[in-house]
Amino acid sequence: MPETPWPLDVKAAYHRRKAVEWISESEWMSMAKPADQQRRQRSRRDTLVSLFFGVLAVVLLASAAWIYIRDREETFSPAPEPNIPGANEMINVYNVLTESDLEVAYGTDAARIDGVTQPGQELIVDGVPVWAFVFIGQEESAGVAQRATVAASLDPSSLTLTSPSGQPINAGDVTVISQSNVLVVVSGEASPELRERIEQAVERLS
Repeated sequence: MPETPWPLDVKAAYHRRKAVEWISESEWMSMAKPADQQRRQRSRRDTLVSLFFGVLAVVLLASAAWIYIRDREETFSPAPEPNIPGANEMINVYNVLTESDLEVAYGTDAARIDGVTQPGQELIVDGVPVWAFVFIGQEESAGVAQRATVAASLDPSSLTLTSPSGQPINAGDVTVISQSNVLVVVSGEASPELRERIEQAVERLS
């Protein structure tokens, strides 16, 4: 009786099983080890790459922060005191106030005095509005002379400050301080002690 041939799928399964039986456990381990090692090496390499880029990101961020702070300090570094008396600028007013241990910030508003062309720049000194009018002329003493003329014509008890658009500024009973080419108007919100400290600071202007 002729031998019945095996179906192809059964025959293939039989040979695969035989092939597996022929491979010993040690041979299976030797075949598996290189694959395990490769996976571990690949994982270690990926970890090192991630760590490298993480450190690089931190370094770049720190460098950017340092450059920003350095540039900011250079941009806002105080201007030196003027060598020429009567040539003060707004930064010099700011400096003498901060050097007197007063907290000073530039305000956002300007003020005008009726009959005075020069506008006043707002400063916030210890939380109180102060307006500094700086007079600058073409000659060395021109700013001082302009300030003296304006100061002589002002009556603090009736002084009215207005915004550039003409709206009155509620400044209360103001104090007017004159020194060199600068006229400072202190809001009535300031305490007597604060007014005195501002006056002492402004008097240091040359």
